Amino acid sequence: MATLIWDFDETLAYRDGKWTRSMYEILVRNGYEHLSEDEVRPYFKSGLPWHRSNEAHMDYFVDEDWWTHITEVIRLKLTQLGFDEHQSRRLSGQFRAEYLDLSKWHLYEDTLEALEFSVSEGHVNIILSNHVPELKDIVRNLGIDKYFQAIITSADVGYDKPHPAIYEEALGHVEKGSRVYMIGDSYKADVLGAMAMGIDAIWVRQENLTDFVRHCEGLNGIWQFVDKR
Repeated sequence: MATLIWDFDETLAYRDGKWTRSMYEILVRNGYEHLSEDEVRPYFKSGLPWHRSNEAHMDYFVDEDWWTHITEVIRLKLTQLGFDEHQSRRLSGQFRAEYLDLSKWHLYEDTLEALEFSVSEGHVNIILSNHVPELKDIVRNLGIDKYFQAIITSADVGYDKPHPAIYEEALGHVEKGSRVYMIGDSYKADVLGAMAMGIDAIWVRQENLTDFVRHCEGLNGIWQFVDKR
């Protein structure tokens, strides 16, 4: 038996257009069609908690809860895009509901097969993700919560991968002596972060530009690496 720690977003499931599409659809719905999705995208490549993974949330949230902080970050991005204070506050206030629209979340085609096989082999499954506080609700709505012993989101832990503290949180759910593997799409967060904690990492869904040995395009290929040390 092994413990498999799974990333969620872009590994097990995905949201239509991610953060950029969420903001773009808000703009279109409110009649602001002068900006393209490609023009919005660069603003979500910095400033979010996972872009500051070397810091604890408590060090820069300033007595805010997770969504209060995120909403303010998005408001500032909207001002950078040219919206005035009233517009940016109104639009940023719509982001949480838009991003959490459960109809926009989908499983990859190979996710259920991989989880079913993992359970049939007696493995313990854990989700460890840089994600929103409502991650458990998203996982439940996708019908896969039954496969996991624990669902851990950085919004609750207060640290983002690859910070050691969030990996320590996951390792707290691992039985002594269990072999542990991290499966994810991010080389920095899921591969390097896991290996720094002595966890074997399996890199999926990305082009293998680093010639990483435990790499596969989809989840069906991960089993060649499980139980091999």
